[in-house]
Amino acid sequence: MKNIKYAKFGAIIIMLVFILPSITMASNKVPFLTYKGGGPLLDIKCTDSYCVAVGNTTQGKFQISLSTDKGKTWSVVLKKEEVIKGAPGLVGVDCADSTCITVGVGGVIFRSVDSGKTWTNQLNILGDANSEFSQSIISSVDCVNSKLCYVVGQNSSGGSSKALGPMILKTTDGGINWVRVESSLSGAMAIDLVKMGKILCKNEMECFGIGQQRSIFHTSDGWKNITFQNFKIDDPVPAYNPDGSIVYFIDGKPNSVPEKIARGDFSGISFTNDGGVIVDDMGDRLQIILKSMDNGVTWNTIPFPSLPKLNAGGSISCTGSVCVIASSNGVRGKVNIFTSLDNGNTWTYSSLNKRIMVSGASCIDKNNCFAIGMLIPVGVVIKVK
Repeated sequence: MKNIKYAKFGAIIIMLVFILPSITMASNKVPFLTYKGGGPLLDIKCTDSYCVAVGNTTQGKFQISLSTDKGKTWSVVLKKEEVIKGAPGLVGVDCADSTCITVGVGGVIFRSVDSGKTWTNQLNILGDANSEFSQSIISSVDCVNSKLCYVVGQNSSGGSSKALGPMILKTTDGGINWVRVESSLSGAMAIDLVKMGKILCKNEMECFGIGQQRSIFHTSDGWKNITFQNFKIDDPVPAYNPDGSIVYFIDGKPNSVPEKIARGDFSGISFTNDGGVIVDDMGDRLQIILKSMDNGVTWNTIPFPSLPKLNAGGSISCTGSVCVIASSNGVRGKVNIFTSLDNGNTWTYSSLNKRIMVSGASCIDKNNCFAIGMLIPVGVVIKVK
């Protein structure tokens, strides 16, 4: 097995250039609820002609909703299958042409070949103790085309020791059959892959992943070799020992060295029209956008210093040069919407006064972007542009 190209700050020069963009209050009341019903919605994918939103019902069953008129009206096309015991249901969805794949807890994969109208349960091994993926949680899916899709997740137990830990699965027949990608990760380095929560591919070979503790992953050979970057930009918390010496608490543990740490998670990723890669972190009292113009080698950091803190659940979607970010602000009881018309360099701001937990965003075109989430206890779709 080849050694992973483990990209640390000492190996790759990371340029963090702080830019204060133009942030203005939008005068028009753009954001509004376009759909309300069922249970929490956890991810959304829109194409040129339709949108698919996935999640679970209030009874804990899998749920898929579909719009065929650019988000104006919605209908539930799947609401059945196994009851989910204390865990979210379908958590990720992606579509290419008329093929859609949605994934979730227990290694569940549903497949549609008619633009989300009907679905088949392609890989459901809940309760099968002998299955390699019996205790897996698939967190994200990305379809490069109607045949090739990748999913990423992790497995805590299963029918073989090979199944333990992080996993990347691949299909080349539109989701009928899935195989595990054998990557270069091994030992302690494989643990880092567990941090990956969302993936997005530019083509069959080049993909990015983001996740916990501001981690960014990159592959140029279909996830066989992976580079890893961890943006440690937070200061540790100092405290005094009884003898007067200073100790630094990093993730709740004492440390004598004041290392930079990464408390937040990257929660959204998208590609811009100018070739840039954008990730966002709208949680942990931080409001940050990272943008790269050279496939993740160097990054520009775009903060939002003037807006209310305590955002969470940020999700980003770009189409062409238009980007939107939707995030929750539970303290103020609103959804914050950020919109860019220039590939994510400058942004306008608007809000929706609803206490909604945002969990996904997707754009059909420059005039139709949507966010999804939960207005307790029901799922909602918001037109944010």
